[in-house]
Amino acid sequence: MPVQSTKRDDLLNAALKLIAGQGFHAAPMSQIAEEANIGVGTIYRYFKNKDELINGLYLEIRKRMAEAIGKDRDDAAPLKAQFVKSLQNLIRYLIDNPAEIQFTQQYENSPFITDETKAEIEKTASPISDLLILAQKEKLLKPLPFPVLMAMFSGASNGLLKAYLQKKSSPAKMDEAIEAIWDMLVPKNTEGVKQ
Repeated sequence: MPVQSTKRDDLLNAALKLIAGQGFHAAPMSQIAEEANIGVGTIYRYFKNKDELINGLYLEIRKRMAEAIGKDRDDAAPLKAQFVKSLQNLIRYLIDNPAEIQFTQQYENSPFITDETKAEIEKTASPISDLLILAQKEKLLKPLPFPVLMAMFSGASNGLLKAYLQKKSSPAKMDEAIEAIWDMLVPKNTEGVKQ
């Protein structure tokens, strides 16, 4: 039996579709309401204004990504295996949800993010960054400041996703590249160390 969506879900999905396709300013609340098949006034039952809707949508996407990342991952497996599985899950999720990529890229480079959203993001577990923090504590990663490791990871992951979406990489090569991202973060002198 299909999961029944709520008006809030319909609203968030409509906002995602329109903002990803048209941008923040070209997607007025009236058009979002029409796409969601609800009245404009209904939007304001869930969100005070468009900024709050945009921030709520971003948090919802982050939650969906976190759930996808953790799917079928064995927390007892070595950290490298957990990392590879998590990144495979994330990339497959993003491939299946291109509007979320477009939205988050626009959002993360916009003035819409609020201090409340930043605080909420800090509280929300990020499965891959949590794995990298643990790997760093266990001295499996290069002794670089954590933001630098995350920048290296993010840049490589985004590049891999882009190559795959542009058909410059195959699924088999994607898995090989994910392992290479882990290897990029590991010091060269850790051969034979359990990962």
